[in-house]
Amino acid sequence: MSVPDLNLIAETILLSEGFVFAAPISKMIVTTFTLSKQLLSAQQHYDWGLRAIKTCLSLCGNLISKWHREYGSKGIEQTIEIEQELVIQSLRVNTLSKLAFDDTRLFNSLIADVFPGVSIKEIEYEELLPAVNEAIKDAGLQRLDNQVQKVLQLYEALNQRMGVVIVGPSGSGKSTLLSILRSALEKLKIRVPLHVMNPKAMPRTQLLGNMDTDTREWTDGVLTAAARMVVKEPTDGTATSWILCDGDVDPEWVESLNSVLDDNKLLTMPNGERIQFGPNVNFIFETHSLRYASPATVSRVGMIFLSEEDVDPKSAVSSWLAKQPEAVQPALQLWMEEYFYKAVNMLLDMKGSVVETTRMGIVNTGLSQLSEVSEKTEFTIGLIRGLGSLLPPAEREDYARSIFDLTGERAPRGSLLDAYTLDGKFVKYDYDPGAVDLTLDDLREGTMVRTCDVQRDSDIIKTWVSPGTERPFLLVGPEGCGKSSLVLSVLKEVKSVRIAVIHCSAQTEGIHVQQKLQQMCARVSTAEGPALRPRDCERLVLLLKDINLPKPDSYGTVQVHSFLQQIILYNGFYDKDLEWIRVERVQVICTMNPSGSVGRYDLAPRFVAIISVLSISYPSKENLTLIYTEFMQTLLSSPQLEKNSGGWSSGKGSDLARVMCAVYAEVKKRWTVDDASHYVFNPRDLTGWALNLLRYDVENNDLADIVYYEGQRTFADRLTKTEHRKRVNDMLSEQLSNVLGYTRRDREGDRFFTSWLSRTNLQSVEYRDYKKNIQQYLVQHEREIKSLDLVVLPEILGWISRVDRVLSSEGGSLLLCGRSGVGRREVVSLCAYALRMQLIELKMGRDYGLKEFKTEIKSCLFTAGVKGEPVVLLIEDHNMVHTGFLEIINSLLAGGESPGLYTQEELDPILAPLKEIASSEGFMSGLYQFFVHRVRKYLHIAVSMDPTSSDYEYSCQSNPSLYTRAQVMWMGTWSTSGMKRVPELVLKEIVRDLQPKKENKEDKDKDESKTNGEGSPRTVSPAPPQITFDLVGEVLKIHNGLGYQSTPRVFRYFLDNFKKVWHGKVSNYEELRSRLQNGLAKLQEAQMNVDVLKKEAEEKKEVLSIKQKEADNALTEIQQKMEEAGKHKANAETLKSSLSKESEVNATKKAAIEKEIAQIEPVLASAREAVGSIKSDNLNEIRCLQTPPAAIRDVLEGVLCLMDHKDTSWLGMKKFLSIRGVKDRILNFEASDIKPEVRENVNKLLQQKPQSFKHEVIIRASVAAAPLAAWVRANIEYSAVLEKIQPLQTELDAAEEKLKSAQHNLQKAEKSIRKLEDKVEELRKNFSTKTAQAAALQEGVQRAEAMLASAKELLGKLSGENTRWGEQVADINADFVELPKRCLMAAGFLTYLSKSSEDVREEKVQEWCNHLGTEKFSLTRFMRRERDILQYKAEGLPADELSMQNAIMLLDATQTPLFIDPASQATKWLREHLNRRPDVHTEYTTPADERFAHTLELAVRFGKTLIVAECDGIVPLLYPIMRRDLISQGPKKVVPIGDKLVDWQDTFKLYLVTRQCDLTLPPDAQALTSEVNFSITREGLEGQLLGITINSEQPDLEKQKQANLEKEDTFKSELASLEEKLLEKLSQAEGSLLENTALVEALTKIKTSAAEITEAVTKLNEDTAKMDKERDIYRPFAKLGSKLFFLMSDMPRVNHMYQFGLPQFVKTFAQVLSVDKDVISPEEKIKSLSELLLQEVFMLVSRGLFKDDRLLFGMHVVQGCK
Repeated sequence: MSVPDLNLIAETILLSEGFVFAAPISKMIVTTFTLSKQLLSAQQHYDWGLRAIKTCLSLCGNLISKWHREYGSKGIEQTIEIEQELVIQSLRVNTLSKLAFDDTRLFNSLIADVFPGVSIKEIEYEELLPAVNEAIKDAGLQRLDNQVQKVLQLYEALNQRMGVVIVGPSGSGKSTLLSILRSALEKLKIRVPLHVMNPKAMPRTQLLGNMDTDTREWTDGVLTAAARMVVKEPTDGTATSWILCDGDVDPEWVESLNSVLDDNKLLTMPNGERIQFGPNVNFIFETHSLRYASPATVSRVGMIFLSEEDVDPKSAVSSWLAKQPEAVQPALQLWMEEYFYKAVNMLLDMKGSVVETTRMGIVNTGLSQLSEVSEKTEFTIGLIRGLGSLLPPAEREDYARSIFDLTGERAPRGSLLDAYTLDGKFVKYDYDPGAVDLTLDDLREGTMVRTCDVQRDSDIIKTWVSPGTERPFLLVGPEGCGKSSLVLSVLKEVKSVRIAVIHCSAQTEGIHVQQKLQQMCARVSTAEGPALRPRDCERLVLLLKDINLPKPDSYGTVQVHSFLQQIILYNGFYDKDLEWIRVERVQVICTMNPSGSVGRYDLAPRFVAIISVLSISYPSKENLTLIYTEFMQTLLSSPQLEKNSGGWSSGKGSDLARVMCAVYAEVKKRWTVDDASHYVFNPRDLTGWALNLLRYDVENNDLADIVYYEGQRTFADRLTKTEHRKRVNDMLSEQLSNVLGYTRRDREGDRFFTSWLSRTNLQSVEYRDYKKNIQQYLVQHEREIKSLDLVVLPEILGWISRVDRVLSSEGGSLLLCGRSGVGRREVVSLCAYALRMQLIELKMGRDYGLKEFKTEIKSCLFTAGVKGEPVVLLIEDHNMVHTGFLEIINSLLAGGESPGLYTQEELDPILAPLKEIASSEGFMSGLYQFFVHRVRKYLHIAVSMDPTSSDYEYSCQSNPSLYTRAQVMWMGTWSTSGMKRVPELVLKEIVRDLQPKKENKEDKDKDESKTNGEGSPRTVSPAPPQITFDLVGEVLKIHNGLGYQSTPRVFRYFLDNFKKVWHGKVSNYEELRSRLQNGLAKLQEAQMNVDVLKKEAEEKKEVLSIKQKEADNALTEIQQKMEEAGKHKANAETLKSSLSKESEVNATKKAAIEKEIAQIEPVLASAREAVGSIKSDNLNEIRCLQTPPAAIRDVLEGVLCLMDHKDTSWLGMKKFLSIRGVKDRILNFEASDIKPEVRENVNKLLQQKPQSFKHEVIIRASVAAAPLAAWVRANIEYSAVLEKIQPLQTELDAAEEKLKSAQHNLQKAEKSIRKLEDKVEELRKNFSTKTAQAAALQEGVQRAEAMLASAKELLGKLSGENTRWGEQVADINADFVELPKRCLMAAGFLTYLSKSSEDVREEKVQEWCNHLGTEKFSLTRFMRRERDILQYKAEGLPADELSMQNAIMLLDATQTPLFIDPASQATKWLREHLNRRPDVHTEYTTPADERFAHTLELAVRFGKTLIVAECDGIVPLLYPIMRRDLISQGPKKVVPIGDKLVDWQDTFKLYLVTRQCDLTLPPDAQALTSEVNFSITREGLEGQLLGITINSEQPDLEKQKQANLEKEDTFKSELASLEEKLLEKLSQAEGSLLENTALVEALTKIKTSAAEITEAVTKLNEDTAKMDKERDIYRPFAKLGSKLFFLMSDMPRVNHMYQFGLPQFVKTFAQVLSVDKDVISPEEKIKSLSELLLQEVFMLVSRGLFKDDRLLFGMHVVQGCK
C-alpha cells in the first residue's frame, strides 16, 4: 500500500477551503504533526496521522469562512499572516485538548518554531462563553480558566467529530465538563437529550444487541436502542443528542462503532439494518484510560485529556466548604489551608494506601470525616480517620503522630488511634467487660466484643452510614478480622435498615447484583420512570463481600465493579428490557482482603475514587485475649457446659482464653502461607474452637480433654507434616498444663470422638470399639450400596472421626487435601452413610458443562433448602472441568447461595413450600433468606483435591472460602507405619509363605481390611520352605524410591500387579517344572524298560514254537471231519429233490380245493357280517312276538336245524333267542359241522318255503330275520361245497402226511450234517486260536524287537533333551528362590516405569537389581515366551526392546493403559493383536465421536474391549470405570456412566490412545492410568531410516533382508512350538513310552523337524550377518537423519508454534534419496546425501521459524551433528 503524500493532500484541501497561501501553510501543518510525533511523549491516545490532519484542516476551513464573513466585506486583505493565525488556532484547539501536561509546553514551543513571528490568538466564543460561566455559577462550582478552556475544546471537538473521548483519572472533572457544556447549550436554547450507559456494566449482547442464530430475529441492545431514539431528534439545530458511554473502552464493543465514528456516520447491525446519524448526534466516551483502544478507534475520535496536574483539590474543597454550616466555614477554611492539603500530600508521600486511588478520591474520603467539625481537636481526629483510614493500622499510627505534629495538638498517651474528642478534649476509648451481656445466640451470630479497636472503627463507619450521608465505602482487612461483623454491628444501631449480602466469587457479574436488588426491592413507578425501593425498610444496604474476587475480562475490567460504579454515579441500571431502572435508598458497602494473592485482583482506581476506604486488621494479642475471655465465660455459664465433669465455672474462662490465644498466636507465627497456601489462621479459628465445645458430651468427658481434642482439630488437621502436627499437640499439652494443670491420660489415637453413638453430641469411644463399629458400617455399606475399597488403618480411623465431626455439625464442609487413593472419597462416603445423609456425586456426562453443573447444584439446594434433608455434595478433582464449578462452590460455602443461580421465575415455586415452615420457626427475614438459612444448615460440601496438582494453589487461592469456610483436612498420604500395614494385609498369604520362620503375631488389625481376601480359602504357596524374603520392606523401598509417583492408589496398583505376576509366574513355573519332570520320567522309564524288552522277546519266541505245533495238529483233524460231512450232505440233497416234486403235486391239489371254497366264502362272510349287524333290540322284538309271522318262524327253524336244535317250536325258538351271546354262537358256527341229514332237512325247508327265505320278503317281516335267512342259505351252500371237495381233501391229507414224514427224515439228515459242521467249526476256531496265538507271539516278538530298536534310536535322539530338561528343572528350582525379587521388579516396572524413557528404565532396574542382589533383569524375557515375542513382531510391533516392554505393560498393567502413539503404529498393532483373539470383541471410538457415550455403555454392558483414540486428557465420564466404582444391585454390579447405571462385565477392557507426546495429566488421572510412551526413539528411527535408504539404494538387499527376518521369526516360532509340543506329547502319554509307537513316531518327527529348523536358522543367521554388513555402509546417513529429526524436535522449547511431524521429515528424507543416482561409490554417495539432507532439513525448518530463530536453529544443528 502506497504512503499518502500529506503535503499534497493538505494543500489541496486548503485551496478548496479558500486559502490563498495553501502551499507553504500545508508544509507547516504537516511539519507540525511530524515533529509532534517525534518530539512529544508516546501516549496511547495520541494520533498524528491523516485523520488528525484532516480534522485540523476542516476547522481551518470553518475559521477562514468565518473570517470571510466578518472581514471580507470590509476590504481587508487576506495575507499569509492572517491564514497562519487561523491555522494556529485550529492546531491548538485540536491538539492542546489531548496533550499531557508536560507535552502542552513542548507543543506551544513547537508552534512558535514552525510559525515564527505569528501572534497566537484563541478562538472567540461570543455566545457560548457567557453561557458556560453562568452554568458554572448555577452548579455552585469554582470557575477555573483551565476548566473553561476544556469545555470550549470539548464543544469544538463535538462539532468536528462524531465521537469524542474524555480521558482522565477519576475526579479530574470529566463529568463536570459534560454537565457544564450541556447546561450552557440548554441556556442557548439547544436541547441536549442524554443517553448514559456504562458499556462494561452489562454483557456485550445487552449493550449492542444480538441475533438469534436459529430464528435470525434481531434484539436491540442498550446502545442500538439509544441510537434509534437519537435519530428521531430534529436536525434543525434546536437539539443535539449525546450518547454517553461512561466506562472502560475496549475493542470488543468500541470497534463495532468504527463505521459510526468515521465520516460515514453509519451504524450497520448484523441483521442488515442501517442507522444513519446526522450532524446532531455525538458519541461521548468517558474513561480513565485508552490502554486497550486500537489506533483505528483513536484516530476516529476527538480527544479531551485531563491529567492529575489539571486537578486542583482546592476547587473541590471550596465547593465542599460552601455546603457546610456558615458558622464553621471560616475555621474550616483556615484549617483546610493550613493542614488539609499538607495532610493529603503526606499521605501520598507515604505510598502505603491499601488500595490504589486518585488524589481526588483521597480528598473526598478525607472530607467525609470532616463534615460540621467545629473544634480543632475534632479536625485533627477527622484527618486521622478520613485520610488515615486508607493506611494499614501500623502505618496509620505513624501517620496520626504526623498529623498531631502538623496541627500542633498534644497527643494523648497510648495509642493515638484510640483517641476521640468529647467536648473539644481528647478522650481515649476504654473497654468495659460488663458493658454488654453476651449470650450464646450473640456468639453464634458474630456479635462484636466492643474493644477499643471496635469502638474506633465503628465510629468511623457510623459517619458513612448515618441517615442523610449513606456514603458507599470499602472495608479492607485480612481474612477473619471481623469486617462483616463490624458492619453488621454498626448497622444494628441504624433504624429501618435491611442488609443484602452478596458473596462475590470469580464469576460474580452485574446481573447478580441486579437480581439481588430485585429480590430485596419493590419496583415502583415514579415521574422519572420505574424505580426500585427497599421493601419493608427505609434503606437497603448492599454488602458485597470479597469485592476483589470477581475475575476481570481480557481488558482488565471487572463487570460488577462497573455495575456498582454506574449505580453509585447514576443511581440506576438497565434491565433486560433495556429500561432504565432507578435505584433509591440503597447504600453500597464492600469488603475485601488485601490484593496480591492469587485469585484476587486490584480494584480499578476510578471505582475506588468514588467510595471511602477503611483498613482494619486483626485484634492485638491483648484485645484477642479480652474477646475470648468474654467468649469462654459466656460458654462456661451456658446450660451445655455448666455441668462439665471437671466442675469448671465461668471464672475459668480467662484461663481458657489465655490458653487458646497462646496456642493460636504460636501456630500463626510458626506456620504461614509461605509454608503452605492453606495455612490461613485467623480469629475465626478461635471462635470455631470455642463454639464447637458445645457439641461434646461434657458430663462424661473431661472438659480439658475436649479443649485439647478440639484444638487438635482446629489447627493440627490442616498441617502437612507429622512432626508439625505433633508440635501442635505438644503446644496444647504444654499450655493446658501450665495454665490449668492438665495432664493427658490417653495416648494419641487411643480414643475418638464420634457422633454415631448419639445424634445429639460427640461422645468418646475406645479404639477397639470404634474400629469394630467402622467395620460393621463397612459391611452394611457394601450390602446396601457398594464395597468401599478402604484399608482400615489407625490413621484412617482418625480421618473418619474427623470427617464425622465436621459433617455432623450444621453446614459443616470439608476441603480434603490428599494424594490419589488415600481414602478421601471412601471416608466421606462412609461418614455420610453412617450419618444417614444423602451423598451426591456429580453425574458427569460427555458434554458436561456449567449448565449441567448448575442443574445438579439446584437439585442439592432443593433437597437441603426445601426438603430440609442433610446432603453431602462431594466434589473431586476430575469434576472441576470448568473454573465456574469451584466459583459456585465458593459462593455456597461463603453464604449458602450462588448469585445468578436462580432466576426469579425459578425461585417463586421453590420458595412457596417454605412459607408455612418459616412461619412455624418464627423466621422473619423473608423466604429467600430462610431458604439460604436452611441451605447453610443442611448442605455439606466436601471438596477433594490433590495438593500436587498444578491447579491446586490457584483454585484454592482464587476461591478463598475453601480455606476459610470449610474445614481443611490434610490427609496427604499414608504414614510409614500405615503404608507398611497395607501389604501385610493385601498380600497377607504371600508374606506369610515367604517368611515361614517368622512368627505371625496377632495384632490389633487382624481382620483389618475387606480387600485382603481373608474370606477366601488360604492357598498353599508353591514356594519352597527355604525361600525367605522381606517382601513388605522391599515393597516399601521400591515405592518410596519413586518420589512424586508414590501415591497410595499407585501403591495399591503396585501390590495388585505383584499379586497378579506372582500367582501367574508360580503357576507357570509349576506347570513347566511338572511337564519337564514328566518328560524326564518318561525318558528314564524308557531307558529302564530296554532290558525288560529283550527278556520278553526271548520268552515269546519259545512260546511261539509250541503254539505253531498245536495249530498243525488241529488242521489235520479238521480235514477228516470235513470228508465225513461231505458224504452226509450228498444223501440229504437226494432226499430234498424228491420232497420238492411231491410238494408241487400237493400244491396243485390244494389250489383246486381253495378255488372251490373261494367261490362260496364271500357269501358266507357276507351272511356273517349281516348277522353281526343285528341289533339286540331287533332280536328282543322277535322274541316278544306272541305269534310270529310264518317267514320268521321258517327262518328261525332253519337256524335251529343247522345248529342241531331239536325243539323247533316257537317257544323253543324264543328260548334260543334268549340265550346270552346267541349272535356270537351263530357267527362262530362252522359249516363243516353240518351233518348230511341236517343239510337235507334244511334243504327241504328251503324248497318247501322258498318265499320265507327271500330277502325282500323276510326283510318286511323282521330286520333281524333277514340276515339269519341269508346265513342259513350261505351255510347250506358252503356245506355242499365242502362235501363236494371231500375226496380231494382226503387225498391231499394223505399226501401231506407222506410229505411230512419225508421232511422229518430230511431234518434228521441235516441235523447230522450240522453236527459234523459244528465239529469242523470248533476245530477251525481252535486252529485259528492257535494260529492267532502264534501270530500274536510272532508280532509281539517283532514289535519288541522294533520297539527296542526304536527305543534305542529315540533315546539317542532325545539324549540332548534329557540333559537340557534336567538342567532346566535345576534352573527352575534355582530361579524359584529368586522369583519374589523378579516378580517384585516386574510389578515395579509395570507400575512405575511405564512412562519413563529407555535409559531411565535401565537405570532404575539396575538400581533395583543392585539393591535386591540379583542378576540382570529383563522384563520381556521374564514376562513373555519367545513365541509370544515373535507373534508380536508378526502382528506389526517394532522389534526393539522398548516397544516390547511397552506392549507387555499395555497388556498386563492393572491400571487403565494410556499409550502415547504419535505414529499410530502401536494402535495398529494392538488392534491386530486383539482381533486375533477369538474371545475378544473390540470396539474403536474417539471422545469427539457423537456416539462415544453410547459406544462406551455397550462395551461395558457386553464386556468388550474398547480402544479410545485421540485422547487429549481423561474424559470425566471414564473415571468411574477406571476406578471400578461398582454399585451393588442384587447379584449384579453396575457402574455409573454419566446419569446412567450400566451393567458391569468383568471382561471389559479399556485402552486410551493419544498422539500428544507432551500430554500432561492431573495427578488423579495419572494414578489411574499407566502411561506408555510409544514415541519413536533415536535407535528406532535410525533403523527405520536405514530401511528407507536401503530400499532406495539397494531394494533387492532390503527385500532379501525382510524375507530372511520373516523366515527367521517363522522358524523360531515353529521351533518353540515343536519344543512345547514335544513336552506336551510326553506329559500326556499314558503307559510305557516304548510301547506307544505313534508317540515314538511323533516324537521322532518332531525331533527331526526341530533339527532341520535349527539348521535353517543357523544358515539364515549367517546370511543375515552378511547382509547387515552391507547395510551398515549406509548407517551413518540414517544416523544423521535420526539426529536431525530430534534436533528439529527441540525447537518447540523455543516456541510452541514450532511443531514438526515425523511423516513430514520422512517425506523429506525420501525426497533427498531420490535426487542423485549417478554417484557409484557408496562413500561418495553418503557424503553427497548427507550434505543435501542437511540443506533440505534446514530449509524445511527455517521456513516455519521467525527470522531471529533461524540462526539459533542453525547453530543447534551444527552443535548437534558434531
